[in-house]
Amino acid sequence: MSRPTRLTQIGLLVLTLALSAGARAVIVEYAVSGPNALGLGPSVYVYNYTVISEPGDSFPVAEVEIEFDPAVVGEVAGTFGSLLGGVAPVAPPGWGAITSAVSTSPIPIPGLLNVFALTPADEIPVGGSLTGFQVAFVWTGGSGGPGNQVFRAFGAPGVIGGPLITEGTTLQVPEPGLLGLLGLAMGLLAMQTRARR
Repeated sequence: MSRPTRLTQIGLLVLTLALSAGARAVIVEYAVSGPNALGLGPSVYVYNYTVISEPGDSFPVAEVEIEFDPAVVGEVAGTFGSLLGGVAPVAPPGWGAITSAVSTSPIPIPGLLNVFALTPADEIPVGGSLTGFQVAFVWTGGSGGPGNQVFRAFGAPGVIGGPLITEGTTLQVPEPGLLGLLGLAMGLLAMQTRARR
């Protein structure tokens, strides 16, 4: 058997990294739009989320809580006294969404987006996913723009506030270019394998 070439080693490394990135029980992906999302000002952005329950989960996903860091977010839509023109968080049918305010004084407290299934039949089943969660917010973090957030996913059949399934960091939806590179790496591995035969 011949030694693996450098190209094979790189292809295997890329494939390993891509597969290990998704080794969590629940994944929350996001896409962000803005600035001036919804026409409400230059610092207003909108997160759109998809919640994915991996096949190895113990419970269906009944609730997800996402943090808004007070160091970079000034306000989350839907909170009492919001300046975002009465814009409320959005959830898909069968789910509710509430927010809590960001606080910077006297102690910084993150704002929260809490989304939850209204009935056990609406929970995200093990191996399933759900999209359509959306919230507007005021970005105060400078020119870098919004990024990943801390989240917690909870689940138990029909129980809001059930056991913690996963705590993690949201992931930005992969850019098409990254998926293309992954496909290229896998294609190169296949061609090299075929050439050896």
